[in-house]
Amino acid sequence: MLVTLEDAKTHLRIDHDADDAFLTKLIASAVAIAVNFTGDPAILTLDPVPEDLRLAILTGVANAYDHMGGGTFAPTEAMAPLLTPYRVWAF
Repeated sequence: MLVTLEDAKTHLRIDHDADDAFLTKLIASAVAIAVNFTGDPAILTLDPVPEDLRLAILTGVANAYDHMGGGTFAPTEAMAPLLTPYRVWAF
Protein backbone atom coordinates (compact mmCIF):
# COMPACT_ATOMS: atom_id res chain seq x y z
CA MET A 1 0.00 0.00 0.00
CA LEU A 2 1.40 3.38 -1.01
CA VAL A 3 -0.15 5.29 1.91
CA THR A 4 -2.00 3.97 4.94
CA LEU A 5 -4.82 5.60 6.84
CA GLU A 6 -2.41 6.19 9.71
CA ASP A 7 0.06 7.89 7.33
CA ALA A 8 -2.68 10.25 6.17
CA LYS A 9 -3.89 10.99 9.69
CA THR A 10 -0.35 11.75 10.83
CA HIS A 11 0.27 13.97 7.79
CA LEU A 12 -2.96 15.87 8.43
CA ARG A 13 -2.47 15.90 12.21
CA ILE A 14 -5.83 14.22 12.78
CA ASP A 15 -6.19 12.46 16.13
CA HIS A 16 -9.80 11.29 15.93
CA ASP A 17 -11.57 8.53 14.04
CA ALA A 18 -14.60 10.49 12.82
CA ASP A 19 -13.19 11.00 9.31
CA ASP A 20 -11.56 7.59 8.82
CA ALA A 21 -14.01 6.37 6.16
CA PHE A 22 -13.75 9.66 4.28
CA LEU A 23 -9.94 9.67 4.47
CA THR A 24 -9.84 6.09 3.17
CA LYS A 25 -11.82 7.23 0.12
CA LEU A 26 -9.50 10.22 -0.36
CA ILE A 27 -6.47 7.93 -0.26
CA ALA A 28 -8.01 5.67 -2.91
CA SER A 29 -8.82 8.72 -5.03
CA ALA A 30 -5.30 10.15 -4.71
CA VAL A 31 -3.79 6.78 -5.64
CA ALA A 32 -6.06 6.59 -8.70
CA ILE A 33 -5.00 10.11 -9.71
CA ALA A 34 -1.35 9.09 -9.32
CA VAL A 35 -1.81 5.99 -11.49
CA ASN A 36 -3.73 7.94 -14.14
CA PHE A 37 -1.22 10.79 -14.15
CA THR A 38 1.82 8.54 -14.42
CA GLY A 39 0.19 6.06 -16.77
CA ASP A 40 1.99 3.34 -14.86
CA PRO A 41 0.01 0.99 -12.62
CA ALA A 42 3.33 -0.58 -11.61
CA ILE A 43 3.77 2.26 -9.10
CA LEU A 44 1.29 0.33 -6.95
CA THR A 45 3.82 -2.47 -6.53
CA LEU A 46 6.91 -0.45 -5.63
CA ASP A 47 8.57 -1.74 -2.49
CA PRO A 48 9.84 0.21 -0.76
CA VAL A 49 7.59 3.11 -1.77
CA PRO A 50 9.75 6.10 -2.73
CA GLU A 51 9.26 9.01 -0.34
CA ASP A 52 8.39 11.47 -3.11
CA LEU A 53 5.63 9.15 -4.33
CA ARG A 54 4.24 8.83 -0.79
CA LEU A 55 4.34 12.60 -0.44
CA ALA A 56 2.49 13.02 -3.75
CA ILE A 57 -0.35 10.81 -2.47
CA LEU A 58 -0.41 12.59 0.88
CA THR A 59 -0.48 15.94 -0.92
CA GLY A 60 -3.51 14.83 -2.92
CA VAL A 61 -5.26 13.63 0.23
CA ALA A 62 -4.47 16.88 2.06
CA ASN A 63 -5.66 18.98 -0.89
CA ALA A 64 -8.97 17.11 -1.01
CA TYR A 65 -9.44 17.13 2.76
CA ASP A 66 -8.71 20.86 3.00
CA HIS A 67 -11.26 21.63 0.27
CA MET A 68 -14.05 19.27 1.30
CA GLY A 69 -16.29 22.23 2.09
CA GLY A 70 -15.81 23.86 -1.29
CA GLY A 71 -13.20 26.05 -2.87
CA THR A 72 -10.60 25.22 -5.46
CA PHE A 73 -9.77 21.53 -5.58
CA ALA A 74 -6.76 20.78 -7.77
CA PRO A 75 -5.11 17.58 -6.60
CA THR A 76 -3.39 16.82 -9.89
CA GLU A 77 -1.82 20.27 -9.96
CA ALA A 78 -0.58 19.83 -6.40
CA MET A 79 0.67 16.29 -7.02
CA ALA A 80 2.19 16.72 -10.50
CA PRO A 81 5.68 17.94 -9.53
CA LEU A 82 6.18 14.87 -7.36
CA LEU A 83 4.65 12.42 -9.85
CA THR A 84 6.37 13.63 -13.02
CA PRO A 85 9.49 11.47 -12.52
CA TYR A 86 7.25 8.39 -12.56
CA ARG A 87 5.31 9.39 -15.67
CA VAL A 88 5.42 7.04 -18.63
CA TRP A 89 5.64 9.11 -21.78
CA ALA A 90 4.12 7.64 -24.91
CA PHE A 91 4.04 9.25 -28.33
